[in-house]
Amino acid sequence: MLSAPAAPVSAPARRPRHGLLLAPAHLVTDDPVTVYRLVVVVGSLAAAGAFPLAYLMLRRLAVGARPALAPAFAAGAAPSLLLFSGLALADAVLPTLLLGWLLAVHELARRGSVRAGLAAGALAGYAVSVHLRGTVVLAVTLAVVAGLLAGRRLPRRAGIAALGAPGCCRPPGRRSTRPWPPGSTPAATGT
Repeated sequence: MLSAPAAPVSAPARRPRHGLLLAPAHLVTDDPVTVYRLVVVVGSLAAAGAFPLAYLMLRRLAVGARPALAPAFAAGAAPSLLLFSGLALADAVLPTLLLGWLLAVHELARRGSVRAGLAAGALAGYAVSVHLRGTVVLAVTLAVVAGLLAGRRLPRRAGIAALGAPGCCRPPGRRSTRPWPPGSTPAATGT
């Protein structure tokens, strides 16, 4: 992910989507080791955000303040968060990203605010840009918004905001599903 692979890497193991997670770290430095460490720090900070988001979600679901602490702590200490937070992987930020998205979708369905629509759509778009599983998040977002609009339970402005926001998170240029440009696979280049 950080530089040219030293050994052949299979196509499913190397996804071009992870670059959006690494790109901001490249603005700070060009050293691959420092970029890796910065991404690990960002992933760890994102994983640490899972506890307060899980607590907030439980409070929104009418769970009392004290009873919400233990499940929120358990969610924040989930093995997937602890394992991936020490690695430069998009999986480190995905659980926290999904908790934020769930809060935004819940707020969108409950209040129908434009701000919640923008947040839900932008988080779904960022999830697609960072991880392949984000396509499911985007599909669910589109289905929920379409259902709320069809049932007239969502103001049109909030629905348009939720449907348009994912486009702001798409990286510029044409997106390819191929991990390497044509003719530059490890088999073709001998790496």
